[in-house]
Amino acid sequence: MAQTTAPAAAAAAAADTPAWHAEVAQRIRQNFDAVEQGDTEALVANWADECTHRFNGTHALGGTRTGKPAVAAWYARMARLMPGAKFDLTDYWITGTPDDIKAVIRWDMAMPVPGGEPFRNHGLHYTRNVRGKCVEQDIVCDSGALATHLAEQAGRGVAEAAAAPITSA
Repeated sequence: MAQTTAPAAAAAAAADTPAWHAEVAQRIRQNFDAVEQGDTEALVANWADECTHRFNGTHALGGTRTGKPAVAAWYARMARLMPGAKFDLTDYWITGTPDDIKAVIRWDMAMPVPGGEPFRNHGLHYTRNVRGKCVEQDIVCDSGALATHLAEQAGRGVAEAAAAPITSA
């Protein structure tokens, strides 16, 4: 499995790394850009109709979803609950073939909080793309910190922060 340091995408062109890894790293950054911009439509366009999305935890963003409509609903919820979130992609690990790509992305996230210090978290995405479409994604982060942040949002009147996880649309 090849490791690519995110800020130095040129590292993907190392002699022992397949050339298509740099393209995959660029698409990963574009998908995180769509998340940051709340562009659910652009993001979900990259998902297969039959897919699975998992996020650790038992909070409004936790749980397992199957199917593209449920994934779209989850990313729309994330955009509403995490406005202004910015992701620093620190590492990529990419393996597989161009038709069956598996990648792990390590990230740090910060988002503004009204009247307070930014909320920060860190985590990993595992994603599998088959023939250019995401079929599986697992997101693992400090779910306890996120649950606390969501509880604070609910305490400020953001009802959706206390909602049940989305499992289907």
